[in-house]
This record gives sequence, structure tokens and C-alpha cells, in this order.
Amino acid sequence: LFPTDCLVDICLLRSSAGMPAAKVSASGRVGEVVAWDPADENFTYKLRFSDGGLPEVDWFSGSSVECIGAEDSEEPSPPSMQRYRGPGPSIDAATAFDVEIVSALSGNRMCEVQADNSWCVFSLKDAIESATGIHVLDQRLVLGCEELCNSDKLCDISAPGGRLSLSLMRVESPKGDCPMCQRVDLEQSEHFVSDKRGVWWERFKKCSSC
Repeated sequence: LFPTDCLVDICLLRSSAGMPAAKVSASGRVGEVVAWDPADENFTYKLRFSDGGLPEVDWFSGSSVECIGAEDSEEPSPPSMQRYRGPGPSIDAATAFDVEIVSALSGNRMCEVQADNSWCVFSLKDAIESATGIHVLDQRLVLGCEELCNSDKLCDISAPGGRLSLSLMRVESPKGDCPMCQRVDLEQSEHFVSDKRGVWWERFKKCSSC
């Protein structure tokens, strides 16, 4: 989920190393930065606390918190954004087979992945992204002289018990606005929040893919 406050859309910024820590100057409480809005001076950082005190989550101005472990900065900096890359689709060992992926331009071998006979081509592209980092939307897979469609079934193009060799051409394509997977656009949602500060509806943006 990508939470927003009631006035401005703010995406959660996550990193593989975890959230940066920040300390509230007035209370000394230390929490994780879970949202960051540099355009709002009064509600710049959203912190989540794990010390058992209340509130558990709250917004603070940029001048009221200090980053922990930062030597040259007076305020927390947003964590680096790492694009989500899933482990690829599941495989049934009984129907698995090897697929060799070569560059359509140079003919060089790019990777080899295990595929399931029940997969469609999009599932294969998902596995190729996990192996090479090439976004699924940028992949064009070619068998012989024909480009494969995402909905094509591998069982229709693979030889039983054999290997499959496909050519891959990388073509930059428009992406979704989800900052994690970039596959689809974020969908607007909301939920009811109630704590010591009051009650309100908090807007969310969520991704249906990651």
C-alpha cells in the first residue's frame, strides 16, 4: 500500500535495507520514516514508533526531527528506491523444462531459466526479469521469425521434455506509475483511521501487481 494523508498524495519510499530512523527533538522518541512529503513544511515526515507509546504513527515537520546516523544532514533524507523484483512464478518440477534466452541482435546467450509447461509467455517474461533485470514490459520474445504474445501458452510452442530457445529484443516501453514494480498504475483507495488525534479517512494508493 502507498498511503497518503488527507491533503496530498505521498508514496511510501521503501528500501531493501529498511526504513531510515529519525528522532523527534521535543520528546526524544525514535521511529522509522515511513512517508516523506518535502512539499509540506508542517507535515514533512511520517514516523512509526515501536516503543509502545502513543501515538504509534504521527506526522512531524521537517524542523522537529533529526536523522540518526547522518553526519552531514540535519534532517532525514528519503530512502533509496529499489524497484520491486519478484522471485518469478512458481514451477512444477514434473512439468519443468529449460528455456534459453539469447539476444535477438547479437545472438549472445543472456540467461537460462526453468519454465513450467503450464505458463503463458508473460509468466516466462516474469522469470526472465528475475534473472536479468529486464522489465517485463520491455521484453519482446521471438520464436523463429514470429513474436510471441503474452497470452501464448508455452505448452503450445515447446517440445515435450525438450529445451526451448527464444530470442529476446529489449524495447523501452511506457511503464505504470507504481514506483516499486512499474508494471501498472496505482489505484486510489482509502480507509478509516481512529487514534488519540481524532478520526479521519486516510487516502491510499495501492498496486495490484506487487
